[in-house]
Amino acid sequence: MDLYPYTHSFPGFHRWAIRLLLGLSLLIISICPTSAFEPEGEGLRPGTDTSATLSTSTTGWFPLALPWDDDSATWVDASDLLLDEPGDDPAALIDDRGFVETDGGGHFVFADTGRRARFWGINLCFGANFPPCPDYPPDPGEFDDVDAAEKLAGRLAKLGFNAVRLHHTDNGSRPWGLWLEPWEDTQQLDPVQLGRLDCLIYQLKQHGIYVDLNFHVSREFTRGDGVTGADDFQGTRVHYNKGATLFDPVMIALQQQYAQKLLSHVNPHTGLAYAGDPVILTTETTNEDSFFLSFAGDGLNYDPADPESFPEFYSSELDGWTNLSVTGPTINRLLNPGFEAGLTDWFTHTKGSAQAGFSLAPDAFEGDQALQVEVIQTGAEDWHVQFGQTDPALLEGKTYRLTFAARASQPITVCGTVMRNSEPWDTLGWADEVALTTGWLTHTVVFTATETIFGGARVSFDVGQAPLTLWFDGFRFHEEEAFRGWLGWLEDRYDSTAALGAAWAPAGTVSETEMLTNGSFESGLTGWQTQTFTSTAATWSLDPTQATSGTQSLQVTVTQVDGTDWHVQFWQPGLVITAGQKYRVSFDAQAGAPGKIGFNVMQAHEPWDGLGLWGAATLSTTWGHYEATFEATQDETNGRLGFTVGQAVRTLWFDDVSLKPYNPRGLLSGESLETNHVARLRRDEMDSFTPQRVRDTLQFYDETQAAYFAVMRDVIQDDFGSRSLNTGTASYINSLPDVRAMAALDFVDNHTYWDHPDWPDVLDWSPTGWFIDNEAWVNYPLEGLFDLAVTAIEDKPFTVTEFNEVFPNRYAVEGPLLMATFANLQDWDAVFMFAYTHDQLDYDAEQVTGFFDMAGNPVATGLMPVAARLFLGQQTDPAPTESLLEFTQPETYDSVGYGWAGSGADFLQEAKGVSPAAAFGSQLRTASFTATTPVTPALPTPAGPVYTSAGGQLTWDVSEPERGLFTFDAPQAQGAVGFLAGRAVTLTNLALAFPTGTAQFGAITLQSRNGQPITVSEKLLLDVFTRVENTGMVWNENETSLDDRWGTAPALIEPIRFTVTLALSDTGDVEVWALDETGALHHCLAHQAPAPGQVRFLVDTGADTTLWYAVRRALTVYLPVVMRSGDS
Repeated sequence: MDLYPYTHSFPGFHRWAIRLLLGLSLLIISICPTSAFEPEGEGLRPGTDTSATLSTSTTGWFPLALPWDDDSATWVDASDLLLDEPGDDPAALIDDRGFVETDGGGHFVFADTGRRARFWGINLCFGANFPPCPDYPPDPGEFDDVDAAEKLAGRLAKLGFNAVRLHHTDNGSRPWGLWLEPWEDTQQLDPVQLGRLDCLIYQLKQHGIYVDLNFHVSREFTRGDGVTGADDFQGTRVHYNKGATLFDPVMIALQQQYAQKLLSHVNPHTGLAYAGDPVILTTETTNEDSFFLSFAGDGLNYDPADPESFPEFYSSELDGWTNLSVTGPTINRLLNPGFEAGLTDWFTHTKGSAQAGFSLAPDAFEGDQALQVEVIQTGAEDWHVQFGQTDPALLEGKTYRLTFAARASQPITVCGTVMRNSEPWDTLGWADEVALTTGWLTHTVVFTATETIFGGARVSFDVGQAPLTLWFDGFRFHEEEAFRGWLGWLEDRYDSTAALGAAWAPAGTVSETEMLTNGSFESGLTGWQTQTFTSTAATWSLDPTQATSGTQSLQVTVTQVDGTDWHVQFWQPGLVITAGQKYRVSFDAQAGAPGKIGFNVMQAHEPWDGLGLWGAATLSTTWGHYEATFEATQDETNGRLGFTVGQAVRTLWFDDVSLKPYNPRGLLSGESLETNHVARLRRDEMDSFTPQRVRDTLQFYDETQAAYFAVMRDVIQDDFGSRSLNTGTASYINSLPDVRAMAALDFVDNHTYWDHPDWPDVLDWSPTGWFIDNEAWVNYPLEGLFDLAVTAIEDKPFTVTEFNEVFPNRYAVEGPLLMATFANLQDWDAVFMFAYTHDQLDYDAEQVTGFFDMAGNPVATGLMPVAARLFLGQQTDPAPTESLLEFTQPETYDSVGYGWAGSGADFLQEAKGVSPAAAFGSQLRTASFTATTPVTPALPTPAGPVYTSAGGQLTWDVSEPERGLFTFDAPQAQGAVGFLAGRAVTLTNLALAFPTGTAQFGAITLQSRNGQPITVSEKLLLDVFTRVENTGMVWNENETSLDDRWGTAPALIEPIRFTVTLALSDTGDVEVWALDETGALHHCLAHQAPAPGQVRFLVDTGADTTLWYAVRRALTVYLPVVMRSGDS
């Protein structure tokens, strides 16, 4: 018999082991060594960090660039997860399954197969949603690959994503968004951008990837859209018109128009409109946009002293009006209606031989001046002298009221009209003569709009009938039945001011007696204590030149800080605090440089628990008065009021500090329904008012937004024909009223991040001035995850469409694995990472380009097939039981006062004593927001510091301070995440031994690749993830920010070295391979068999320059056996 040699070059292999089974044409080829090696990482490689703490040095780190367009079928290819069965055609799969629906058990299912549907998704943002394709090739400056859409879809499929969330498509013009000319209006779609979006969605569908279609995300309405005061949002803390989008009828109609345009659009590649294409998995009405999100950020009330506050028009519109008032609606959709700003916002026009002067006159109907029109010479037509205002919106069938005052130097009849502001110049509901006299008269016109038009209408007056002088003033234009808002809601509920006052009356009173001594520092620092640390420095003195009460103030000169605010602080102890009592803190302060301080009421002894107040104030360079009220959370005989001032080097002054018991207020003097004046409360005022007034405020917001979300869902599905599931928004603050509104829709969504960047002293998203905490999630068991679990609803699918542990957090490898396994434990239906990239130019990035983006980050990208297989393959189990949470309606609203923003989870912890560890004990679902009596839930809750999940597969170990460890141990997947150096981790089939000098933190996972238990699987993937940084990246001193020093390519990965021992049922013919940047076999590793059923090998990612290792049976090949004459 002749054996034709099977030759191949495998780097690093030492020998061939060839075994020929005579009589069979079967050849088993093992090309990996089974030689000795030093176990447990003895003898560290040069440059490896041997300290006990993480270092910013990248010496010895290795570059690894993952090809952006790689979709090859290698060991890390997760595209099989997108199929129902091996061999399925991904291009036909979505149509074959039918639309995604919900079943009776609260999960997604495919309509035509009945099979449960789960989704591991990714976000594309801004310009990344519009890759070039053959129909729309790249222009100069765009990503230079005509096949980018197809390659991107293939890449995402390989990474295991079976859904893509198209996010921020409504932002700006090409290349960032869909709008053609957004500086004019946001109504016209750019055909090139829409065509590219069609290409992308088609390619995603061809690869078996679904689409989550977002409607309102970052669209900014313009005056050209007919949005009243659109420019007033600029410079405020209200982004993308949020809050107003929920109630203003013009904005709502514009949202519906955009949704209709997208849903009715036919993709030329599929021949289907998006309303009828099952590739559209879900639709989202508006992103992170709710009254309770706005309420948490003080984004619903106008404050004339605060230029960043909610615009005045929309604050007034939200206030609304009552039928008890004589004025009716208070809004005015015309700008500069009394000409107090001159002719701003008004147009004037003369034509042909007509001559006229337009000026301002002091003889006004109201205010200081009126418009004066002096007609010097008439023209051929009355309209040859004309004035008016353009850009209002009209909604067909809606009735409008126009009111104005006018007079003339002699009686005259002029013509007024509401008309189209372009050809054919037709009327839109009103055109009539108006008789003027020599005295001021008020004219009122009521008409019904004949057409919906956004920004293309105008109110105008033709006044060229005769040479004379005319005056106009006091214009008002609004819907006849304008949104009745808060005041209308109160009228419907209470009928009268008397009934309202009775309902809001305080239950009782306490004496509001001062509790502090020497609050004005007239006795120096008597009664006060001060503190600095060795890493901080400050001096405390009295300033007789600066005072608001008495003759002097406290001056604090901070000369050194260390990044921890409370390392410079002062306080007054010895305060007796009573649980349930409300208190008011007030003080005057100023600073040499603007910035924040903190103030609190807490225990003056260990364990230093808070007593209900954690406040912050932004000081200016002039004296300001600051107040906060709070309800004490527990009794305390030695409490303290303190100020934390170590935020920055600066000088500060304090005076007139006070702490008193406080009686909550009900209806205030001067407030009434008849005068259209009952204030809407801000969140920081909740503790200042009676519970019923607070609850009414929140119930109004709750019912108003619930009506908006329900209408939008009905219009999207019933009117526009969308067959996709719809949700309203994601409340990342975990607000119970928000979740209550979403529970009435098709599914509930949420967002969460670990260590989201913060901009404490500069504008959000500034390139400098941002900070992260740079802390490890594994040190905070269940934090954030419990919050999410509380917002899942009984019998409704639950999704998390934005999640990330953001760069440059050095522990970020933990995030996707914690989320995937916890989402399995809670049996959630979808998780979407945020994000792949925000810019098409970064598709092929070789460095980390931002806080959130995966493209260019080899570790974050390399993690995805692993996390996808954990979740989509359900490689860890759900908790075996479900626990239901119930809230009364008052509790639902009271929860808004808990935590930093009003979280249901904070309410459960603080008011009910529930531990976040309850999220490890069972599947949590909220069943009711209208329970008849309060319930303290008895939830299965594992004890710490080593928390074990229900079912036993997940363990969260915080028994070592600041060295948390998370492990999962299931038949098909096992792993360890956390502080690994110097540790030994033993799981059922995976044992890991780490030397003390290797990388301190990492994530190691072992997965079956073929759906079989690890014990018997012939294809195992070992994954190793550590830190990543860009070349030349520069941290600040506290390692909490890079500012704009992000570094350059290539991205560098921290190496780690450790010993792996696998327990397998059959270790014969096992090979261990390091994989290349595509996940293909690269070189094999030496391994040992220290005991029967064991395989041991050394992992050194720096030497192997990889993230992944394959463990497989020896290659089995069927070869022809050639027999010569005479052979035997």
